[in-house]
Amino acid sequence: MHNVFSSPSLSRCRFSGNHSGNGGGMHNSWSSALLTNCVFFGNSAESNGGGVYSQSSNIAIVSLVHCTFLENSAAHGGGIYSTGDASATLRNCISWQSLIDGPALVSYSTVEGGWGGEGNISLYPVFVDRQ
Repeated sequence: MHNVFSSPSLSRCRFSGNHSGNGGGMHNSWSSALLTNCVFFGNSAESNGGGVYSQSSNIAIVSLVHCTFLENSAAHGGGIYSTGDASATLRNCISWQSLIDGPALVSYSTVEGGWGGEGNISLYPVFVDRQ
């Protein structure tokens, strides 16, 4: 999904198995997106943001609530990558095998390798076997 000068709001969606140069699942250019209860699984990007890539001015703010990032990959920020004045806000999310890179405010989330912020943990989230 490529957003340009827009403000999409998505709930209960799934981005799975997508590939792009930047933003395998979602690419935000001068856009603010609100995602609630969404899953980014197995997406990839050649350069930045296998799951989500946000770029440009300070209006590029991605807000993620109750979202899960699993097994996303990219050269930089496999899960989420923000550049320039763009940023991401995660609350009550899981990011596992999906690195976060760039400005991000993370709270009450599970992040592999840890992340500073209120209420964050880095314990394996014990996913159900997907077989």
